[in-house]
Amino acid sequence: MFRVIGSFQYSEQMLQNVPEFLENLGPGLLVRIDADQTPSFLIEPGSTVRVHRPDGTFIDRVVSGVEVFGQKVGLFFQKTEQHEIPVSSEIEMPA
Repeated sequence: MFRVIGSFQYSEQMLQNVPEFLENLGPGLLVRIDADQTPSFLIEPGSTVRVHRPDGTFIDRVVSGVEVFGQKVGLFFQKTEQHEIPVSSEIEMPA
C-alpha cells in the first residue's frame, strides 16, 4: 500500500488557464504518495485502486493520470474532492 502524504485540488475555474489539462483530465484531485515507495511501474492511468481512509472506511477510484516528478509520484483522480482521499489514506492496488 502507498501512503498519501499530500494533495492538491484542481477546480474547473483554476484549469481554464491550462485548456489542454482541462480537456484531457478535467477537475479533480492530485495526491502525492510517499516518495520512498515507487509505484510508477505498478499504477497506470485507468487502474482501479482501493483507498483506505484514516477513519477506517474505504472507496474504490480510477486513476486518471500518473505523474512522476523527480522522486515524487502523483496520482490524479477525476471528479474527486480532498475529503474523499484525505492525507494519511493508504492506496492499495488490486490483486
